[in-house]
Amino acid sequence: MARPGKKRKVLFVLEIIVLLLFIGGLYVYGQISSRLDKIKQPELKKEEIVVNQEAPKMTGYKTYVLFGIDSRGEGSKFSAQNSDTMIIVSVNNDTKEVKMASVYRDTLLNIGNDTYTKANAAYAYGGPEQAITMLNTNLDLDISDYATADFSALVEVVDDLGGLEIPLSCYRRFRKGTLTVEEIIERIGQPDETTYEVLLAHNPTYMETYQKWGADLVLSGHLHGGVVRIPGILGVISPAFELFPKYSGDLYRDGDKISVVSKGLGTHTFHIRLWNPAEFIVLHLKTCN
Repeated sequence: MARPGKKRKVLFVLEIIVLLLFIGGLYVYGQISSRLDKIKQPELKKEEIVVNQEAPKMTGYKTYVLFGIDSRGEGSKFSAQNSDTMIIVSVNNDTKEVKMASVYRDTLLNIGNDTYTKANAAYAYGGPEQAITMLNTNLDLDISDYATADFSALVEVVDDLGGLEIPLSCYRRFRKGTLTVEEIIERIGQPDETTYEVLLAHNPTYMETYQKWGADLVLSGHLHGGVVRIPGILGVISPAFELFPKYSGDLYRDGDKISVVSKGLGTHTFHIRLWNPAEFIVLHLKTCN
């Protein structure tokens, strides 16, 4: 039979644990609440949103759109309002299943008044109303709800997750920067030699370094096919003004290493594409028996 004094000690410890959990819950609630208070909720002018009346009507679903705009905040010289990220979110009201589809920023669409240009420009010209109208009329959708995040929100998220310093030395014009295997390990860690490593790397200039790190498959882009291509040979120039870049757009094999560099859909620096058709790549990865 336990002594009364021992029971009191156990109860006291339980009370302390419950109190700490309560205080921790209040702290988490306060952090979430403070961030929610920063969210701007401008009134959407729904009367300005156009829906394609000839589009098939779907019931049982609710569709939203998430915009990511390239604004760094008021007063910044980088304060454009292009929606470089557009994610359409469809929610099944019965099963609560969520499906998402991304609209590429360089997709050529009618953004209004029969003006055909990159889809990301609609938000800059007419805010969420024009961007939503563009999606509705071009893609036969019925969207009236949205959320928008800018670079400031992205910075806060990255900081909350511990932060990530990404130098711009690898994106200098007229000269190639340096990137070492050690720098990759510092940022994303060691590769897992027991699995098939797929690396998403924006800039293909450092392809050999990615492979030395341990990537089995590298998916890249950035060079837009070399802007101008010599048919059957290679791209002519990169956004960094490098002539005849080695990895301008193709599927490359080096032993058992594979690299896929997309020529993309849009343009960069020079708004032309000669002998360089836009492309959308679909990969099917299968396990080996």
